[in-house]
Amino acid sequence: MLSKGQKIENGNGNIQAQGNVNVNFFRDYKPNAIRFYENDICEVLKKFEEHADDIDEYEGDASLSELELIEKPEKNILNNLSEDYFTIICDEYLTYFRKIDQFLKAPQNKEYMKLYRKTATQLNFRISVLRKRYEYFEEVLHEILNSIISNEKSKVVENIDVFIIFINYMYWNCDIGKRK
Repeated sequence: MLSKGQKIENGNGNIQAQGNVNVNFFRDYKPNAIRFYENDICEVLKKFEEHADDIDEYEGDASLSELELIEKPEKNILNNLSEDYFTIICDEYLTYFRKIDQFLKAPQNKEYMKLYRKTATQLNFRISVLRKRYEYFEEVLHEILNSIISNEKSKVVENIDVFIIFINYMYWNCDIGKRK
């Protein structure tokens, strides 16, 4: 016999539980979403934003030519990144990539480089697992952003504009996506 608070539905709803069921949890769960531990990159974004104007003072050995780890047209074909989106990367974000590179390679930011690498490794793994579900690579990037924005508890949302630059840097720098 069922007591108060118990619910059994068979058929279309397929809910069987003893006690209260949070149906919204199951409705909002998206197994295809590209999720990752956001706190690491959040720390990097905050620190970068604090010091972005001072980065020219850093003695870095980075130049954009050093970021050319693979020919970009070849990388874009491997990852199926559209020419339109690549143009956006070049027009909107490329100017920030040298600063990001210098920031991450500055000796005093060693800890932030570790956090960045942890995030890039997680993302690259998750992207490789779910990549076949997306036709274009920019759809993968879009799904990552959607995952962050839809997470009400995400601290990255406060720095979403900087995160967009960083995620495109990760692609440009071959930290995410196919390299060979």
